[in-house]
Amino acid sequence: MSNQITTITLLATSDLHGRLYPYDYIFEKEDRTGSMAQLVTAVKQIYGPSTMVLMDGGDTIQDNFAELFLEDEIHPMMETLNDLGYEIWTTGNHEYDFGMNIVKAVIGQFHGTVLLANVYDEEGNRLAKPYVILEKQGVRIAVISMVSPNIANWSETNLKGYTVTNPIPETERVLKELEGKYDVLIGLCHMGFRDELGVEGSGMNSFLEHFPEFDVMITCHEHDLVESREINGVLCAENRSDAKSLLRVTLDLEKEEKRWKVVSKKSEGILLEGYEPDPAFLEKYRPCHERTLENSRRVIGTLTGKEYLAGENPVFFMPKASFEPTPLVTLLNRVLQFYSGVRVSCTILCKYNTNLNPGPVTLNESEWLFPFPNTVIKVKMTGRQLRKFIEYSAQYYNTFHEGDLTITFRIGWPIFVHDIFSGVNYEINIAREPGERIENLTWPDGSPVKDEEEFEFAIPSFRYSTTLAEYGPVLCKEDGLPEMIEEMVRPDLGTYPMMILDYIEHVLNGIIVPENENNWKLTGYSWDEELHAKAMDYLARGLIPDSVITVNHARNCYPVRLEHILEAEKQQSLEADEENK
Repeated sequence: MSNQITTITLLATSDLHGRLYPYDYIFEKEDRTGSMAQLVTAVKQIYGPSTMVLMDGGDTIQDNFAELFLEDEIHPMMETLNDLGYEIWTTGNHEYDFGMNIVKAVIGQFHGTVLLANVYDEEGNRLAKPYVILEKQGVRIAVISMVSPNIANWSETNLKGYTVTNPIPETERVLKELEGKYDVLIGLCHMGFRDELGVEGSGMNSFLEHFPEFDVMITCHEHDLVESREINGVLCAENRSDAKSLLRVTLDLEKEEKRWKVVSKKSEGILLEGYEPDPAFLEKYRPCHERTLENSRRVIGTLTGKEYLAGENPVFFMPKASFEPTPLVTLLNRVLQFYSGVRVSCTILCKYNTNLNPGPVTLNESEWLFPFPNTVIKVKMTGRQLRKFIEYSAQYYNTFHEGDLTITFRIGWPIFVHDIFSGVNYEINIAREPGERIENLTWPDGSPVKDEEEFEFAIPSFRYSTTLAEYGPVLCKEDGLPEMIEEMVRPDLGTYPMMILDYIEHVLNGIIVPENENNWKLTGYSWDEELHAKAMDYLARGLIPDSVITVNHARNCYPVRLEHILEAEKQQSLEADEENK
């Protein structure tokens, strides 16, 4: 008698980030790169309840103006998961941005099983079940969920009284309880592949070295489509963010005596761009769409003059605000300084095209300035610590060499890790190697910033936790950590984006007059101006070969030199000859 054979399919989403409708509310246009409306169509075409498990890995209710629905009886994103029959959901790190009452509310709104093994409440009870065992076609499928332990840093204020444990020892405890109870072991964890903040076990690369018994790991958080990656024998896969993809994992199993054994496994990423939005979904959630539109279009102020607040980018992925001071960054830093009462701060550009158009400014445009719900943290800092911090940030630039015709950015450093400082003057000499670039660090009156000086400093919470906190890379033990003064500046406003909105509406009375602090500059570079202009023009037109310019998340990594221009012109000439033939 031959052994029994069966197939189980897992469908997984994550990092949906409030992408309910196929619409971009920032730019006010239809966007079918991904949405819940398209996900509904895809799931309906694929889903077979008897053989499939439908699950989601969190970061569901934040971004794309999804915060508008947090106080509703049920959040439309959670309602959609229920409508589709999701069996499992776990929290992402951004669920904790809004306080534990919201976390508990959305957990209560989900009709399936909420899993989360490593967050404990004030009484020492888990926030949700650590695992679930589902039976499909007689196969016992155990699913375990963890969230990044770094939520204890990212949402420290909101998690006061709660305990977030490291996933490695927590998983060891859960597996002991599960011993002998399952045929297939699945992980659904809101963690990326890389460890963050130096915490072992916060990324799959280190976590799975301890747990080869997992058959499949659905990893989340990093927003990159990873269709299939093996770590220590475990099949890993990850979705794109904003409902742009759906993972399908197929497991073939064979029954040996009384237990099923996985004999093959594969995963694929299904891009949702090609799916039509579900008409019934669009009709049901049209009131949510219209409510979001009305809210996002509310005029909150006016930008005077005729210029963009950050100027015009010469090339999309080479923003002007990364090369020189702009009124945009001045505004963002003044918001930090005003609400925290400090004289020194730093902020970031969240996107390469972060900007404001002259004329009326709407809520969605102000949201574009800083779209992440960071809080603002105030610390006491020394001059030595500040210099090290600016030096760390200056690594963003590649070292300039003679013959380079462009300033370029270090590969692997997205724009949102480049801090731009206010309240002090400084120069970044990009001809020097990282760690030795900061020159002429002074106060606005021209006096030098001394190592032993102490002053208060304001910083968005994401940048604090990833640079200056206990596991941050900026300061060594000898430097000491900046002393925390306030964990959450202005709790009545809550987040940095809300401070920006309040500042424009109530401090500036809706009138934004561009002002430029002009407190920093890049030095150590020079070029032939005509060739530089040609290099920038060719970059903007996409004429520089891919081997020279790599755009990964719009990051400019390699400098353009004369030989690249000549090669581009040669290619244009060949193409022109072909057309003439």
